[in-house]
Amino acid sequence: MSKIHLVLLKGTIFAAIVALVLTAFSATSVFAAKPTPTPSPNQASNLELKRNWKKDLASLKTVIVNFNRYNRTLNRTIAGGKVLPGEVSRVQAAFQTYQSVLSKAKAIASSHSGFDANGTVTDQVQASKSIAVLSRYLDELHGPLLHTLTNNKIFKK
Repeated sequence: MSKIHLVLLKGTIFAAIVALVLTAFSATSVFAAKPTPTPSPNQASNLELKRNWKKDLASLKTVIVNFNRYNRTLNRTIAGGKVLPGEVSRVQAAFQTYQSVLSKAKAIASSHSGFDANGTVTDQVQASKSIAVLSRYLDELHGPLLHTLTNNKIFKK
């Protein structure tokens, strides 16, 4: 082996050792962001309550929009005689029940017990109750009542 090859070999080995030593030191502490503090169980619960409240309010808004649209359509359909005669009273009763449940859901949303106007939890127990009641009303609005009002068998062909 010539002297030049020996010098190059030693230089390469030296460079590899220097590179390994330098990579052993952690530079992440200099560049890393501060760790995000873990929320306390109370904060985590509040975040979950706020998320559920927001989701239920969005569902309620969708129900209201659909209700208003369906209300106009149903009134025209009944007025136009397109509902089977024996079904008119059943449809109207289901519609009144739907309106009543929707009014109760709106009342829960507007009172926002356990939440402030921005949806931030002010009282966990009351917020949990509000979500439970609003969710129950939303379930009623999406369940048999809606099925009765959208059942194609009640309309004339």
